[in-house]
Amino acid sequence: MGRIVDHRAHFRTAESGLDFHVQNFWPPHEDRFNPKPPREKDPHALAVVNHGRWIVRCPHCPGAQMADPEDRRFFCIDCLMAAVKGRWAVVDWPAEVITPAIEEALLQRPVVTTRNWEPGEDISYLVAENVMHGTGHPVTRRMESQLDETGSVALPNAGVH
Repeated sequence: MGRIVDHRAHFRTAESGLDFHVQNFWPPHEDRFNPKPPREKDPHALAVVNHGRWIVRCPHCPGAQMADPEDRRFFCIDCLMAAVKGRWAVVDWPAEVITPAIEEALLQRPVVTTRNWEPGEDISYLVAENVMHGTGHPVTRRMESQLDETGSVALPNAGVH
């Protein structure tokens, strides 16, 4: 059935490699690669699932890159984070207990381009879409454990960190 791909799986590496990736795309006309550490007060970037891949969207431009759940930094190679003077951004992910349920619901979809999730979509919505399109099971045990008494999990505010 596959998996939702993240930065490490895409680049087949055990290490984050975000620094290497950004350095590879660093424009030659810019000063040497030296992004500053992220600050909590700056805009955060959001991890989303797009076409079966965890990606991070830039909070300053239309750019996006593969996400790494273990390295929660983001540096846009399109805008060079100019809006925050070249600082990495903090990446907000769904809560660790919810992430597997999101992936499980999306992996029931046979067409990769339909495996999408945005912060704010709860598990019950993904399950309802699956049922409506005749894919997957209505609710699996992992998904069921994430549902509250109303049948939904509020995302992302209660579960993003």
